[in-house]
Amino acid sequence: MGFLPWSQLTSLTLVGKGQRECMEVLVNVPNLVYCELVSWGDLADYPDVRLPRLETLVLVHLELVGYPWDIDYLAPFTTPALRRLQLPDTYLGLDPIGCLASFVSRSACTIQELCITGQRTVPKTAYRRAFPTSAVSFNTKLVDWESDKADRIRRDGRISIAAFESSWNTRRPGQA
Repeated sequence: MGFLPWSQLTSLTLVGKGQRECMEVLVNVPNLVYCELVSWGDLADYPDVRLPRLETLVLVHLELVGYPWDIDYLAPFTTPALRRLQLPDTYLGLDPIGCLASFVSRSACTIQELCITGQRTVPKTAYRRAFPTSAVSFNTKLVDWESDKADRIRRDGRISIAAFESSWNTRRPGQA
């Protein structure tokens, strides 16, 4: 990690890394404004990660095979500037609404846009009731990165990692 000016990064997308590798990077990038993690594994025993400038966080399953369903993937994060959040319902442990509410309270952030991807374990109305000031949307087609990639290959005949776009309209720093 010594050759990159990690502390100067404002936008980061990590694809295909394990959670441990992602967390090792994230503790070194306090100035992130946009972060997209397409990863695998769980977050057990990871240190807290404070990202004071992060406005957009996108979490995507790499693949659902062998995925632990009872882990709160937001537990290590504190993101006071967060405005946009996209993640799978299944990244929110056994109590998705409680996990999200705890995260928002801990971070003292105001989520303006919340997108829940994949299959839901709680009804849409529960999210909307719990977060009435947020624009809440759902994308059941984005299950994991591998299935999304397979769909793109079937549709377009090819895919490149650089061309991967989230199914949610995210705004990176410097974009309108």
